[in-house]
Amino acid sequence: MVVGRGLQSLIRKKHKKGTVNRGQGTGRKAGEDGVFWLDVDEIKPNPEQPRKEFQKAGIATLAASIREHGILEPLIVEKVEIPTKHGMKMEYRLIAGERRLRAAKLVNIRQAPVIIRKARDDRTRLLLSLVENIQREDLNPIDRGEAFKKLQDEFELSQKEIAERVGFSRVAISNTMRLLELDSKIKESIRKGELSEGHGRALLSVAEEERDYLFRHFKENSVSVREAEAAARQLQIMRRVPVREASEERARLEDRLRKALGIPVRITRRGKKGSIALIYQTKEELAAILKKLLH
Repeated sequence: MVVGRGLQSLIRKKHKKGTVNRGQGTGRKAGEDGVFWLDVDEIKPNPEQPRKEFQKAGIATLAASIREHGILEPLIVEKVEIPTKHGMKMEYRLIAGERRLRAAKLVNIRQAPVIIRKARDDRTRLLLSLVENIQREDLNPIDRGEAFKKLQDEFELSQKEIAERVGFSRVAISNTMRLLELDSKIKESIRKGELSEGHGRALLSVAEEERDYLFRHFKENSVSVREAEAAARQLQIMRRVPVREASEERARLEDRLRKALGIPVRITRRGKKGSIALIYQTKEELAAILKKLLH
C-alpha cells in the first residue's frame, strides 16, 4: 500500500549541526532545510498520539537538556484550517515530537523549531505519527506493540512489511505484538517500566492460570529476566509430567490447593497411585508452605 510519497519519506532524519539558527518571531524560517520557529502555545496536541505513557522523570530530564542546549531536533507539525464565525483560522497541529513539546513547556521555552508537513488525510497523519514514535528508543513495549497493531489493522500491512518500513526484524515485531495478549494489569506494569519486555515474554510462555502468581512473584522479588525465564521453564516442565487421567475433579482440586497455598500445584495420577507437586520459587515461600501444612 502506498501512502503519500512512501514510508521512506516518513522516517525521521538527523539534521546537521548548525543547520537550525534561532529566528525572531512566529513563523520565521531558520536555515535552508524548511525549519521554522513557532510559539509553543500555537502548537496543538496530536489527537492520534500512539504514546499513552509519558514518564515524568524522562520529561524532566529532557526539559533540563532543553533548558541547557535548546530543542536540537525540530518538531513535525501540519497546518490545519479551522472554520470560525469570522472566516478561517490557521492552526498548527503536532504530528510528532510531543515529548519535546511537553519538556519545552515545562521550562517555559517560548518558541520551538518545527518542520511543516502536509498530511493529505487522517490515514497519512496517523502513519506519520506511528512511524516517528515507533523509531524512538524510549517508547515502551506495550505502546510500541499497539502501534504495530495499528499499522497491521488500519493499513493492512503484514508483519514483514511493517519490519521493512520501521527498521525492526519481523521476529521483534511478532514478539512485541504478542505482549498485547497479556492481562491489562501486566501490560500496565510493563508500560510503566516495572517489568520489562523479557518478563512479559516469560509470562506468555506459561498457562494463563499461572501468570498472576508469576507476575506477583516477579514484582515482589525484583526478579531478573533470566530468573523469570527459569521460573517459567520450571512450570513448563511440571506441565509436561505424564498424566494418565485428566478430569474436571483433578482440575478443581489443583485450583483449590493453589488458592489455599498461594502457589501452583500439580496432581499427577497413574492408575490408583499419584503424587502432588508444590512449585515454589524462594526459601520464604517454602517456609510459608511448611507453616501452613504443619501447623
